[in-house]
Amino acid sequence: MKKEKLNKRVSLIVCLVIGGFLAYLYVGLRDFSGQDLMGKYRMLCDAFTIPGLLFLMLGLLMTISSHGALDGVTYVVSYGLKMLIPGRHDKQERFYDYVQRKREKNKGKSFGYLYLTGIIYLAAALLFLILFYSLYNK
Repeated sequence: MKKEKLNKRVSLIVCLVIGGFLAYLYVGLRDFSGQDLMGKYRMLCDAFTIPGLLFLMLGLLMTISSHGALDGVTYVVSYGLKMLIPGRHDKQERFYDYVQRKREKNKGKSFGYLYLTGIIYLAAALLFLILFYSLYNK
């Protein structure tokens, strides 16, 4: 139990670092220092929106996938790839057995750290959006 909490914290920290790198990369590729304050707020809002939406959508995709929505596609692709290997004549796993094996493997997996990271970055983007419009309306 303690190891699971540590793994979740490490996953959250890694996601936050990756999102920070993406935001830094977005700002770094543009002329940030040459912008006025409104332009800086706009760029920071965009820079934090991109990783926020990326992590939210990735969390949604992982959740959908772990609930079995993509089992048919992954089964067909794995079956097709195994058929391309020459000399392989072992019995192919049935779809039912494949789904049961996947369910046992994914049992208890949670992707809350992806959702949390996305919400944190979108909250930062919302803050910069509010700051941008507070200057815009003056």
